[in-house]
Amino acid sequence: MSLPSAEEQLALELINQFRMDPNGEFARLITSTSPPTAVQSNITNAITFFGVDLSALASQLSAFSSVAPLAWNANLADAADGHSQQMIAADKQEHQLPGEPAPDVRANNAGYTGWSALGENISAFSDDMIYAHAGFVIDWGYDAVDIDSNNQLKANWQSLGDGIQDGAGHRANMMSASFTEVGIGVIHETNAATAVGDYVVTQDFGNRFTYQPQLLGVVIDDLDNDDFYDIGEGMGGVSVSVSNGTNTYNTTTWSSGGWQIVVPQGSYTITFSGGGLSGTIVRMATLGTDNVKVDVEADDASGGVPTTGSDNLTGTTGNDTIDLLAGNDTYNGLAGNDTIIGGPGADTINGGPGSDTASYAGSATGVNVRLQYNIAAGGDAAGDTLTSIENLTGSSHNDTLYGNPGNNIIRGGAGDDVLKGLNGADNLYGDLGNDWLYVDSLDNAALGGGGIDRLIVTNGNGVTNSVGANGIEIATGNIGNDRFYGGASSADLTLRGRAGDDILHGGSGDDFLYGDAGADQLRGGSGLDRLFIDENDTAIDGGAGNQDRVIVQQLASATSGVTVDMAASNVEVAYGNRNDDTFNGASSTVALSLYGRNGQDTLTGGSANDRLYGDNNDAAAGDILNGGQGNDFLHGGTNGAGGFAERDQFIFDADWGDDRIFDFA
Repeated sequence: MSLPSAEEQLALELINQFRMDPNGEFARLITSTSPPTAVQSNITNAITFFGVDLSALASQLSAFSSVAPLAWNANLADAADGHSQQMIAADKQEHQLPGEPAPDVRANNAGYTGWSALGENISAFSDDMIYAHAGFVIDWGYDAVDIDSNNQLKANWQSLGDGIQDGAGHRANMMSASFTEVGIGVIHETNAATAVGDYVVTQDFGNRFTYQPQLLGVVIDDLDNDDFYDIGEGMGGVSVSVSNGTNTYNTTTWSSGGWQIVVPQGSYTITFSGGGLSGTIVRMATLGTDNVKVDVEADDASGGVPTTGSDNLTGTTGNDTIDLLAGNDTYNGLAGNDTIIGGPGADTINGGPGSDTASYAGSATGVNVRLQYNIAAGGDAAGDTLTSIENLTGSSHNDTLYGNPGNNIIRGGAGDDVLKGLNGADNLYGDLGNDWLYVDSLDNAALGGGGIDRLIVTNGNGVTNSVGANGIEIATGNIGNDRFYGGASSADLTLRGRAGDDILHGGSGDDFLYGDAGADQLRGGSGLDRLFIDENDTAIDGGAGNQDRVIVQQLASATSGVTVDMAASNVEVAYGNRNDDTFNGASSTVALSLYGRNGQDTLTGGSANDRLYGDNNDAAAGDILNGGQGNDFLHGGTNGAGGFAERDQFIFDADWGDDRIFDFA
C-alpha cells in the first residue's frame, strides 16, 4: 500500500481543509487586498504577475458550500506518483506526455477500477507545497481575453481579465462532491539540469461505485501551535480504536500521522493511545454516507488514566477528553472545553469552567438526561450526577436529552431521540434515527439528520428553519410567526403553522402544508402538494405539478368561506368546507376537480375538461356550477338542511364543449 509522505499528507490536509471550509480559504491564503499580499511572498509574486482580481477570487470562493473530506487511496497515489515521475523525465508539465497512457488508463493500470468519476491536477513548477496548493485553489493563469486571434498573448494581457483560468478546473476538482478519495504523488526535484521543480505534484481524484465511507484524520504534535498539520508534526504508530458499543475496529496512524478506517454507518467512540501520546484522547463521531474527519493533537491527551475501577480523576486546563470506563468514578474538570464519556457506573461529573460535554455515545442502551433537573437515567447514565455540563451526546439507541437555560449543544446519535434545549442559544442535532427536536426562537441550529425527523416550536416568538436543508420532514409551529422552508428537499414534508402569520414553503416532494390560524402563506413547490387553508390566508401557491390540492380548513369561528383563484394559485383540485366557498378556475388551462362540500358554493371551471361537485348544501338557492369551456362533468349534490329543496344552478354556453350534468332528481 502506497502511504503518504509528509508532503503528500500536507497536500491532503490542505485539500480537506478547503473542502470542509471553503469560505475560510481566502483569508488563509490572502492577508491583504491592497496591496495584494499573500501568506507567502512567492504566492504574492504569482498573483501580482498574473494580475489576479482578488475581489473576483473572494466572490468565487464564497460561492462554495462545504463538502465531505477525501480519503487517501493507494492505487490513485501510485498513478499520481507515476505521472509525476513522467513529468520529470520529460521535463514538462502535461496531463498526457508522449508515449504515456491517458489519465483514465493510468488509473486502471494502477488498480483503480470500477470508478464512476476521475479528475487530475498537476503542477510541475511549485516552490513548495503551500505554493502548489495556492496555485490549485486560486487557479492563476491566462484566461481567454489574454489571447489574441493568433493564439499569442496580448501585450497588455496582465491588465485584462481576472488572472484566473477560465473554468478554474483545478479548484473545481478539489471541491467536487463527486469525488470521495484522492491519491497524491509529490516528488522533490532538485536537479539543476531540469526546468521542472522544486516540487512536482500530481493529484488524482476519484470515486468508485463500491466506495464505502470512512472515518479518517490525522494525529499531530502541534509544535507551532497553529492547530494544523505541518511537515514534521505527524505522529505515526498511534493506536486508533473505533467502537460503537457492540463492535470495535482498530488501526494505526501512518508515519505521516494520517489514519483512516472503513466501518459501518453509525455513532462511534474513537480512542487514540500510544505512539508517543502521554495519555488517551477520545473523540465521538457519527458516520453516515460521507467521509468524516477526526483530527487530534498530542496535547489533547488526558493527564489521568482511567481504569475499570472507581477512579477519582482531575482534568487539565486544556480541552480534555476522557473515557471514565466502568466503575463509580469522580471527575473534576478545570478550564477548557472537556468531553467526559460516562461509562457504566454511577459517576459524579463536574465539568468545571468552559463548555463541557457529557457523552454517552458508547452506552449499550438509551439514556435519559435532563441537565436542568440533574436527572440522569438509563444505560451508562444511570446514577450519574452532572454539574457544570453544557452539552450532551446520546447513544446509538433511543435517548431523551434535555438541556438547561444556558447555551447547549445536544447530539442524539443514532436511534429515535427526543432533544430539547430549554431557553438558551442551543444547537440540536438529531443524527440518525427518527428524532423529535423541540426548539424555540433563541436556538441557533436544529438539524434532523437521517430518518423521519420532527421539529416542534415550543414558544410564541416565531422560529425560522430551512427544514429541507436541515433534514427535517415534519415541522409544527406555535402561536408566533413561524417560517419553514423546504428548499430542494425531495422528502415528503408535513409543515404546520398553527397560530400566527406563518410562511410555509414545501420542497420537491409531495408535501402537506397546514396554515391553521393566522394570515398564512402556503407555497407547495414541485410535487403533488396538499395545502390546508382558511379564509385568513394571504398567499396560496401549489407550485409545479398538475394535481396540487387546496383543502379548506375552516376555523370554528369562521363566518365566511374561502375564495381561491385556481390558476393564480397553481392548484388543480379544491375541497371546500361548511361555509360558502368560491373556486374560480376561469383562467385555468388544466383539468380541474372542484368539490364544494357544505355551503352555497360557486365553482367555475376553465378551458380543460373539468369535474365540478356541488356536494351538500344548506341553502335553498343551491350551488352555482359553471363548467366553462371543455367537456365538463357537473354534479349538483344534495341538500343538507331540512325543509329546503335545493336549486343548483348550472351555467352553459353553446361553444363551451359537451358537458355532462348529473343531479336532476
